[in-house]
Amino acid sequence: MENVAQRQYAPIILFVYARPDHTKKALNALAENDLAKDSDLIVFCDGPKKESAVEKNKQVIELITKEQGLERFRSVTLHISEKNKGLARSIITGVGAVMAEYGRCIVIEDDVITHPYFLAYMNRCLEHFEKDRTVFSIAGFTYPLKALKKYPHDIYLSYRSCSQAWGCWRDRWDSIDWEVKDFDALKRSLKKRRRFNRGGNDLYRMLRHQMRGERDSWAIRFCYAQSKQDMYAVYPRETLTLNIGEDGSGTHCQDTGKQVDYARLEGERSVILKDVHPDKRVLRDFKAQYRVSFGEAVDWLWRKAFGRK
Repeated sequence: MENVAQRQYAPIILFVYARPDHTKKALNALAENDLAKDSDLIVFCDGPKKESAVEKNKQVIELITKEQGLERFRSVTLHISEKNKGLARSIITGVGAVMAEYGRCIVIEDDVITHPYFLAYMNRCLEHFEKDRTVFSIAGFTYPLKALKKYPHDIYLSYRSCSQAWGCWRDRWDSIDWEVKDFDALKRSLKKRRRFNRGGNDLYRMLRHQMRGERDSWAIRFCYAQSKQDMYAVYPRETLTLNIGEDGSGTHCQDTGKQVDYARLEGERSVILKDVHPDKRVLRDFKAQYRVSFGEAVDWLWRKAFGRK
């Protein structure tokens, strides 16, 4: 890669895999962003895991290759993996390489569509909060939290990072211990586990599954690094992204049967950035989005014990 450290806008990293329809929608939405033509798009395509993914992956690669000639972005770079790395390894290695070159980046996956203001918002936040050592990452998505209806600011803080559309800086990324060497200390400390679960009572459980080899998630380790350093993620009051992959097409996404509420991306967006403080009501409502009930936990253990899906 060339030395592009002085470029103004953060590069966009797009991770794609065997979903040409989703990828096309994600690309078209990104291209509608005001800063698209001034932004470098770097695409990582993982290798097929199954024979059934070969043809779809070929279609995805053809889409990206065609995109390189459309001039909708400042540049389009495609990295193709011959072997299947899996989502976690793909993101860890791909983001790490881009961070080393650019120092910051914006990351989305192929099942995310964006509002035209998304890139402007992300770049403004990455610039504004770069030196703020209380902020670990920037999120592009938000839930329609009840507490946000009377919340007076355009952005808010959360204990939990966002994994579907986000931005970060090299120093924060480099601080992540992907091996989670202090997991035993976390496991022994109720205080530390409670602090980690401030962003949702599913967090410690997911990290425990990760350490047992029962899941392969980069995002749970990303969240833990933020929590361990007692930092926050910045979220927009109005969402700038939607996930269209909850249809069973993704590696870790089941078909939820929910219809995508595209209306949530309608309308103009304008965000006034200012230093904000954690809001107890917003934090409470945000955490509730990830609440795992006792019944759900028992059901998971039952299915795991008897091998049922």
